[in-house]
Amino acid sequence: MDSGYKVPEYLLKILARTLEFLVKNFEILRPRLHTFCVTSLKEVLCKGILPKCSQDETVATYLNFSSSCSQVNSICPPNFIHINGQTEKTLCLESGRNYQLNGCLRPTQTAINKQYCSPFSDKITYPSWLMTSVLIQNKTVSNIKLTYPGRNVSSSCVDKWVQITCNRIPFCSPDRKHLYVGVNKQQCEAALAW
Repeated sequence: MDSGYKVPEYLLKILARTLEFLVKNFEILRPRLHTFCVTSLKEVLCKGILPKCSQDETVATYLNFSSSCSQVNSICPPNFIHINGQTEKTLCLESGRNYQLNGCLRPTQTAINKQYCSPFSDKITYPSWLMTSVLIQNKTVSNIKLTYPGRNVSSSCVDKWVQITCNRIPFCSPDRKHLYVGVNKQQCEAALAW
């Protein structure tokens, strides 16, 4: 990778700890996996998590790693990757794709999760390069509602986390030059104060 490899700052911020964890623990996984799986998995993770920004920072491109995706899907255990709500299948859908960083789209669904989240405003749009994350949040909300109570998490705490998950994906400003997040510092601190 060249030293001028820039990535969208938002993705880097939310994935920094996950990436640190992967790097630290990859050697533990290595002996448990087939050599071809390890090699392909590295390429899918390295090229599929963070897209490369163009020099003028207007386009983000996921490098092409489709051949490694074929290897991961045929050799590695199924659903082995689970990063920020994405599996190897969703990461592989991004192979070779380009996104306009100032491109904003209206979501196709009416809410992140119709049962637990408020409906989208008619005026809200999301960055095109984050549309996969918008779609994935539906499952994340359902998983929180399903698994947290079984771990003795109070219903008020579960509800706080659901609301954060419903509103955590940044959306575009009306002029499409900035990103806004629907969760503020106080909401985040309240959710962490079990």
